Formats: sequence, C-alpha cells, structure tokens
Amino acid sequence: MGKLIKTICGLFFILCLSSKSYAGPKGLSNYPWELQQMPIWCGPLEMVNEALKLENYEVFEIAFGRIAAMPDGEIAYAVMTYAS
Repeated sequence: MGKLIKTICGLFFILCLSSKSYAGPKGLSNYPWELQQMPIWCGPLEMVNEALKLENYEVFEIAFGRIAAMPDGEIAYAVMTYAS
C-alpha cells in the first residue's frame, strides 16, 4: 500500500512540473509597468487594457470599494482580477 501511495504522489509531482502555465509575469514584464509587492501590475489604463487583450486575459472577478467602506456608500474604485 505504501508503494502505491508513493507512486501516485510521484506521478502527481511529475504532472505538476510538466504542465505548462501561460499566466505569469514573463509576458506582462514586456510593458513599462511597475510590479508591486503582491502579484499586481500598475500602468496607464488604456495600455493595461490593450495588453490584457493581447495576452488573452479575461476578467475573472470584479470587487468594488465604497466610500467609508459603507455597504450603501458610493462606489469609489473597482479591483478587477484576470485569468488567462
């Protein structure tokens, strides 16, 4: 039983290492933006939107920040999360 578990874990590990991941900072680092402490890129709005379209990113989630953090407050900003 132990050998079977080790084999399954080894295959899973190999699978994780061999899968291709296209999302990441490599493609977006070609733009004149600043990488923040979190996985966030900041740049001019028009340029960011065009680059996201070129890199085949799609909106995954939108969160709205409200004035004074009140549930009925006016929307002050939006944070958009993208996935490729």
